[in-house]
Amino acid sequence: NVEAANNDGRTALMWSAYNGHDGCLRQLLAAKADVQAVDTDGDGVLYYARNGRPGGWADVLAVLAEHGLK
Repeated sequence: NVEAANNDGRTALMWSAYNGHDGCLRQLLAAKADVQAVDTDGDGVLYYARNGRPGGWADVLAVLAEHGLK
């Protein structure tokens, strides 16, 4: 289930964005992961992309934009 989340509402998509794993992002998005999902604090995948691995967010953001990140 690509929408599975931990107790804080964080999904694999969020963790992949946080860690700069654009290949994982592509696989999750191909499996229809929700790019608009938010955690229990209201933070979405863009938050995790910006606050994750230094320098990794540009590639992640490009992948997310390809899949409808608003």
